[in-house]
Formats: sequence, structure tokens, C-alpha cells
Amino acid sequence: MSKNKVYHRQGFVVGVGELGEIPEAQCVEVDDCKWIIEALNSGRCVIYQDDGFQIQESRAAQWLFIRQSRDVLLAESDVEMMKIRDSEVISGVVNQQHQELAGYRQALRDITLQPDPFNIVWPIWSQK
Repeated sequence: MSKNKVYHRQGFVVGVGELGEIPEAQCVEVDDCKWIIEALNSGRCVIYQDDGFQIQESRAAQWLFIRQSRDVLLAESDVEMMKIRDSEVISGVVNQQHQELAGYRQALRDITLQPDPFNIVWPIWSQK
């Protein structure tokens, strides 16, 4: 039985089979790569480390979920921001909650700057 070639770059599988030269990719030979191909075709990520393969959810899919969750939190905070602004217009006094909420909203927008979509630290805003 012939071996199949699996190419990876920094541990992430980038190709399977006789692909020729892939820049900066390393090759590992395996007996059966059908499950790797199925995982890649289903949008998952295959990682090679410690002389073995692992299937993970796609980083792209995880980032999409994070952005969608963030957008919901931003939309919810829009309502709170409008309430605070209305209160400030009526009273003529800048509310500290406004600054705290603005910081929270900025932290939500910056969430995609975190390096690992599977280990996100979400900002917290405590409504008073």
C-alpha cells in the first residue's frame, strides 16, 4: 500500500496528495488520509503536532461566530447608549456611564485583534 502525502505549514494542514512544491510547507506520509480530506471538505481545520493529526473547528468559522456575537452585543449596547445620551441632553451633565459604555463598545470592536478565536476574553460592562 502506498503512502499518502499530507502537507502542513506551521502545523496547519494545507494540502493532501501529490501537489508538488508548496512554499514553506512540510510533508508527512500517512497510510490513510481519507478522514483528513473529509474534515477539510467540511470546513474544519486539521492540525499536525506531536506526530499526529487533530481536527479542530475552522478558525474562520469561529471568527464568524465571534463577530456575530459581538455584533449582537454592540446592537444591545446601542439602546443603552441612546438612553444615556438622552439623559445627558435633558440634564446637561455628562454621565460617567457614557464613558464606561464607550470603552466597553471599543473593547467589543477590538475583540478581533485577539490572536486565538478559541480563547476569547470578552469585555464586561456592568450596567448601573
